[in-house]
Amino acid sequence: VASILERGTAGQPIHIGLKREPLSYCAYLALADTNSDYTVSFLDGYEEIITALKDGAIDGALLPARYVGELTEDEYTVIAVTAYMSLTAIENGGSITSIYDLDDKPIVIPDSVQSAPEMQMLSVLLSHAGISPDLTFEPEDTVWQRVQDGNFEIMILPAEQCAPVLAYSVKYRSCFKLASQWNALIGAQPPAGGCIIVRSACIEEKRDAIYDFLAALENSIRFLTTHRNKSATAIVLNGLGDDIDYIRGTISHCMFVYLDGEYMDESIRQLSMLTQIQ
Repeated sequence: VASILERGTAGQPIHIGLKREPLSYCAYLALADTNSDYTVSFLDGYEEIITALKDGAIDGALLPARYVGELTEDEYTVIAVTAYMSLTAIENGGSITSIYDLDDKPIVIPDSVQSAPEMQMLSVLLSHAGISPDLTFEPEDTVWQRVQDGNFEIMILPAEQCAPVLAYSVKYRSCFKLASQWNALIGAQPPAGGCIIVRSACIEEKRDAIYDFLAALENSIRFLTTHRNKSATAIVLNGLGDDIDYIRGTISHCMFVYLDGEYMDESIRQLSMLTQIQ
């Protein structure tokens, strides 16, 4: 995989599939480059993207890493990790600084997270810390009603739900992200949350195009993490969203990162470990 980062002589274009959602914000520079040797298409959902990959309609895609297991290992190759898996802890007027502070605390979590690998990530961290908070899973509309009523002490939320919650009241504060706690407690790369995957058969013949696309992603991610306001404007201009305040408030919770080579491999191994937990 590391050799993909080196230019070769293969000049055929590559076609990448994306879904319009926060995980794809890191592709905005790729969308802005109209003179490149790759094309990017928006598809409606991840199952549609996977079908397009299998049918050969696209060569690669930006996917939540949890979907990698649906693709045959020999036929597809992960070439970069673009985000860590994570959830964010948000509190209502407290002083939480790490996962250890959650012991015996009542925590509200959207029920959509209950069967997601992010929940396994939280469970591993809680076990490693040796703590037992009181977890309550509720529908998203019930969670939002709690936000409006101020009826919660701590919430643990996916990236796409953090911005509107934090914007609702100055009393609500982002405490920490699970990815940072994983690094501190487990001492390893956090599990992969987003990745670029391509059909293995096209790697050699489209190496230059892959190189250029990865370079655009790496530059996007570097800029996202240092210039959130300018990035939010560019994301809107390139069709990845239309609510600039929401985008600006969501970027920092997405845990964007660019990993390849051994760092990517370690992050994928951490994800694999989570998905094997029963």
